[in-house]
Amino acid sequence: MCKAQHEAQHLSNPHEIIDMTSDKGGSLELLHCPSHKEKRLQFYCNREACLEEVCPDCVIEKHNGHKVEKLGEVYNQIRAKLQKESNEIDTELLPKYEKLLRKEDAKISRVSKRIDEVQKQMEAHANKIVGKVTAIKEKRVQDLQKEKEKALKSIEATKNTLEKNIEQLRGIKTQLDQKIDARPCTAFLNAGKNKRLTEMEEFPKDIEYTLDNFRAGDIETIVQENHFGTSPQITQTIQPENLKNVKEIIP
Repeated sequence: MCKAQHEAQHLSNPHEIIDMTSDKGGSLELLHCPSHKEKRLQFYCNREACLEEVCPDCVIEKHNGHKVEKLGEVYNQIRAKLQKESNEIDTELLPKYEKLLRKEDAKISRVSKRIDEVQKQMEAHANKIVGKVTAIKEKRVQDLQKEKEKALKSIEATKNTLEKNIEQLRGIKTQLDQKIDARPCTAFLNAGKNKRLTEMEEFPKDIEYTLDNFRAGDIETIVQENHFGTSPQITQTIQPENLKNVKEIIP
């Protein structure tokens, strides 16, 4: 069937009808029309409402006046378009995406390293706080030991005084016992009360030593979470790179 025959029979409006050829040859020769089983699909209707492969009978019956092209040429055009998009994937898109993927891998390493650094900063700060609390504790312990030394020193002084008084009392008693057992004499009659004995009749003050309990400070007040330091936040910033917009690859 040819253009002259169509025009002679006036079965269709004038349009270009061309034989099917393609650089893949016989691969299109096997395509037959589903409506006309014995006819091969030789053309392609480019009308927006159609966009389908047609045989010569279809052109006459349903596609009068439509923009009909040779199927081989349409095939080659589509194949060239697909090849162009395939090349774009190989030369532009894949390299870019692979580069971005490598950058993401590097980011994983970089973020993990940074997290470790900040964690060490927090641990160092916590150790300083522990060190400060330990230093305060040591100061309190030293103050407590000073209180102990002061109390023990006072107790030891009272003890020494008592031991000294006991020794003197025993000496005075010995003297008194000797006088009692001695022969009466004028010295005995004139003997007055021992002055030291009079002093010892006033006993040292009995001092009791007590120690207050440790009044612990409120831990929540001493170390409040919001006073420990800030909680670092990861900020996401889109880099100002001129990335090519991703577009549909398959039409």
